[in-house]
Amino acid sequence: YFGTLNDFKDEYYEDKKGVVLKINKISQLQNRLKHIMIRNTRKQTGIKFTDRIVKTLSINATGPEYKLYDDLNEFIRGGYYEAVKFTTEEYREVDFKYLNLTALKKTETPKRTLKGNIKLILMLLQRELVSSNFALIGTLNNLLKSPLYNHENIRRLITEAYQIAKPSKFDRVLDLLDNAQDEKVIIYTGFRATMEQLFDMLEIHGYDCIKFYGGLSSKEKDLAIYRFKEKSQVMICTDSGSEGLNLQFCNILVNYDLPWNPMRIEQRIGRVHRLKQTRDVYIFNLSIKNTIEDYIITRLFEKINLFKRVIGEIGLILTAIEHDDMTVESAIFSLSLIHISEPTRPLYISYAVFCLK
Repeated sequence: YFGTLNDFKDEYYEDKKGVVLKINKISQLQNRLKHIMIRNTRKQTGIKFTDRIVKTLSINATGPEYKLYDDLNEFIRGGYYEAVKFTTEEYREVDFKYLNLTALKKTETPKRTLKGNIKLILMLLQRELVSSNFALIGTLNNLLKSPLYNHENIRRLITEAYQIAKPSKFDRVLDLLDNAQDEKVIIYTGFRATMEQLFDMLEIHGYDCIKFYGGLSSKEKDLAIYRFKEKSQVMICTDSGSEGLNLQFCNILVNYDLPWNPMRIEQRIGRVHRLKQTRDVYIFNLSIKNTIEDYIITRLFEKINLFKRVIGEIGLILTAIEHDDMTVESAIFSLSLIHISEPTRPLYISYAVFCLK
């Protein structure tokens, strides 16, 4: 219908190389799409939803935080290539149950499964790194039980992580809570250790907080939501609080760390931006400047905004970010396997474009 990819680029791309995500002739493109695409949207129900105001806040980390970031990425690069050298026989003696991963069979374990599990573990480290030093420390301690990794390097990283007294993101959270005055605020994180760290620090600063996580019983979860609605100002949630909850009495949401799957972000926002929400909803996404996450998130939202302009409502688009078998998580991990020194950190961008195009 649109000819070849090159035909489409010639007709509609503002940047023929496709690096800058801008489309020409949007009205013409929309009209052509109407002939081949039928969509049903929430607007057709006649129900009025309040506005959603999203702000992504890029934060400058401290010197020790950036050092930990660079040293951990160096460990991930070296650790991955070193770990996959293990033979299948050696790998059969390694037990991954301490990381709460599915235990592998002792027989006929293919080497690609070894690579997959190592990749999964190291991707977890990347996500924890931009969440909190407490989350990272827990997994690094677990890796000391594995023969696949350099224990001396792990201990050095743990020491660096303990030297970070207060994450830079926490200061921004305090600013947001001060500006919120007495309004209720939900803070989402993907990690239990980050939740515990935030809870302790906020209570020290005088905030009445509630924790919500998967380890609570149904009764405890109901009690937590009741206390949040009636008394506490802040509820700190893991992603177990991103599905099935009706929290319309709150209209401020902070993504302390962002899931690398955008659908998870939408699930979090859906807890407050839903029917019976009477106020505009404010979403604040926190990310650390000059990290891979910072660039990837920026790129994702550029794509989301582009599709929103051309096709429409954002909910349909979030599952279309992946390309072939390259998920967002895999793209970010692949970036870490390239050795780039500190002075040339922006060069990550060219490879990120390649991974996500």
